[in-house]
Amino acid sequence: MISIFALAGCAAFAQPYSGRVYRDADGDGTFSRGDRPIAGVKVSDGINVTRTDKDGAFTLPGYDDTRFIFVTVPSGYFALHPWIPAGSAQSYDFALQPRKEGEVIRFAQIADNETPESWRWVQALKDYARNEHLDFILHSGDICYEPGIRFHGDSVTTATMGVPVYYTMGNHDLMKKVPVPEYLYQENFGPVWYSFEAGNTHFIVLPMYIGDGKPTYTAEQNYRWLKNDLAHVDPDQNIVVVTHYNNTLGEQLVFKSKEGSIRFKDDDRFIAHILGHWHINHQRLIDGRIRYIVTSPSNKGGKDHSPSAFRVISIDRKGNISSENIYSYSRMNMAIVSPSRTARAGAPLRISVNAYNTAASVRRVDYTVTDAAGKNWAKGTLSPNTDWNYSTDVDLSKAPQGDTLTLKVTATCSDGTSRTLERRFAFGTLPSVNVSGQWAQLRGNEMHNDTIGTDQPVRALQLLWTANAGGNIFMTSPIVAQGKVFVATMDNNLAGRSAVVAFDAATGAKVWSHPTANSVKNTIVYASGKVFAMDTEGTVYALDADTGQVVWKKTLEVGILPAAGAGLVVRGDTLYAGDGQGLSALNVADGGRYWRNTDFSQATGTTVSMTLAGNTLLSSQQWSALYGTDIKTGKLRWSLGGPDLRYRDGSPAVYDGMIFVASNRKLYEITPQGDFRHLRHTGHIFQGASCPLLTDSLFIIGTSTEGLLAFDRENFDLRWQLRTDPAIFYTAPYSWHEARTVDASAVQVGQDALLFGASDGLLRLARIDNGEVLWHYDFATPVFTTPAGVDGVIFVADFAGNVYAFAL
Repeated sequence: MISIFALAGCAAFAQPYSGRVYRDADGDGTFSRGDRPIAGVKVSDGINVTRTDKDGAFTLPGYDDTRFIFVTVPSGYFALHPWIPAGSAQSYDFALQPRKEGEVIRFAQIADNETPESWRWVQALKDYARNEHLDFILHSGDICYEPGIRFHGDSVTTATMGVPVYYTMGNHDLMKKVPVPEYLYQENFGPVWYSFEAGNTHFIVLPMYIGDGKPTYTAEQNYRWLKNDLAHVDPDQNIVVVTHYNNTLGEQLVFKSKEGSIRFKDDDRFIAHILGHWHINHQRLIDGRIRYIVTSPSNKGGKDHSPSAFRVISIDRKGNISSENIYSYSRMNMAIVSPSRTARAGAPLRISVNAYNTAASVRRVDYTVTDAAGKNWAKGTLSPNTDWNYSTDVDLSKAPQGDTLTLKVTATCSDGTSRTLERRFAFGTLPSVNVSGQWAQLRGNEMHNDTIGTDQPVRALQLLWTANAGGNIFMTSPIVAQGKVFVATMDNNLAGRSAVVAFDAATGAKVWSHPTANSVKNTIVYASGKVFAMDTEGTVYALDADTGQVVWKKTLEVGILPAAGAGLVVRGDTLYAGDGQGLSALNVADGGRYWRNTDFSQATGTTVSMTLAGNTLLSSQQWSALYGTDIKTGKLRWSLGGPDLRYRDGSPAVYDGMIFVASNRKLYEITPQGDFRHLRHTGHIFQGASCPLLTDSLFIIGTSTEGLLAFDRENFDLRWQLRTDPAIFYTAPYSWHEARTVDASAVQVGQDALLFGASDGLLRLARIDNGEVLWHYDFATPVFTTPAGVDGVIFVADFAGNVYAFAL
């Protein structure tokens, strides 16, 4: 291999480079009998761009910093070696091999893996690419330092993955303290700017200009190449730009250099900007037509707890784009979530199944219902509600009502594999409920310290009903008011699945659904007959709780990135909403603004729901600080950052007038004035989004790796641990490798129990004094929401989009 240290200075003056491009019929990498030249292929020396002639031949003049000769791989082909180091050959010959393409191209975007380890995620991606017939894999940067770059250069390539693999330069791919910081990237992946084509789309890959080291290439060189590359794009082709960080183009989608600029936003062919860096899953539409696509790491949790996933993007010839997130670590997770052992007599049977598999998508879920004699009373195929849930209602009025029946369900995947589950059940009497109470925000109030009241010890729950909201439910915990339960959904793909949804609290019947422009990922609240939610674009919706109609709507001042993620809190006539300098106090009646924060910015996002401690509003920004703001003036009273509180994920809770919070490896008790009353380093990692549950004697908190922990409230000694199973997929920042994450918050039930969901897919009821599990329910999908409890009924939502009502 030619050293890139030498390569960076090998072309002290321009010299011509010649070669040919041919169809390599036998795949041996040499031009031989049966191979045919390909005309019209674009070839570049890093500045100049030309096309091959009818004989597949080309000549390029070179320039004083030519590092590679490379081809724009055309649609319908792939190349094991699409670039050749300058000075390493007499003739620069490129062997292209044909590949099949449909009318719609599909590819996987991965980003910010930052690892030299393949632990399960690489094989899952490779299997998915094969089973789902992907056209290529695109890595949008931060392969990360020498170990990560060398690992990817050896193990995640066109030769190893079975489909073409394209890379992008990230800030952590520029080496520190070396003469040519980009040398290692170039040794493994070739030119830092280049283009390729698939379907009717021209992809342009651009590098970072800042990073851990300062690159020796310049934006001016890149600009010259970019102008020449664009000059060869056909008028009817789509254009997609791929970068690692958004500052390469900026929010105005303009490439800038000292020699000139290129306004991609003004080009009607430009349909998408694809990037990574932020460790979040997010999409927005710019000017109503341009997709702004940001993808989180596929191998670990994101900074805003975005699930570990790769994004599969589809583009048709007209430039229409759709996408889906494929969650990285699922191995045919499956559960019958309805019916439970007892189904309501006299009503249709709700059959609901959660099923998901990473390596090969679930294509159908079939069911049969039989009696003890083997007679078939019903069979069919369940309808998909989300990417994780399938359901139908079945009339079994003619089946024997007193007998035990058997439900059998089979999920079949795209690779032909399947899994079958059975559930025995009988029709019986379930409690009839009248829900008239209120649970208006996270854990019931603005301090997040309410309990689910009951006079009797609770040792198990009974399923009353389940319904699906039509989209994934993240951290938008159910709230209850006016006889309804409200949730909100997220949609990281702009597929029309984000909404605020209301169900009848007694029956589960959908009352209304109101779409939102983008995902709602955190706490919604209720006040004065209205439900309030904020989407990731910073738009606040005030919806009539009875009808779902908009009472008012207001878009707050948040940037395109990071996505707005703060959970709402309300007291009296004031709603607190927004992130960073969009954080505002709003009148619940009409959205009028009392004040807007000007003291701190969004940083890298947040998963925290705001909390009220007296006259202090508690908010947070990941990689920044915990903030205390005067609720009357909007002025910052105090901020607590430093290495421990700076990296914070969970919401604070207020108990006995004090603020309790977990961060990094420490537990804190803080006064409303921002003074530390008590803190302790525990050695446990509190990067879960869990809000502390406080009792007179305990501080109970979810962790990112160890399940649920309970500490003595006075001295923070560990009292007990409830060790959950490994997460189905990972959400806590940088977590993976069997992390046992609890991102949800526990809620006290009666005097002696608590209830919480976890990322292993289980809802658990446990003793509050020692953590002993009393009962559990398997959803086979993570639970990120906190239960709500009203009038003897508990409401829970799972990631599959299901809402459940359980009787105490």
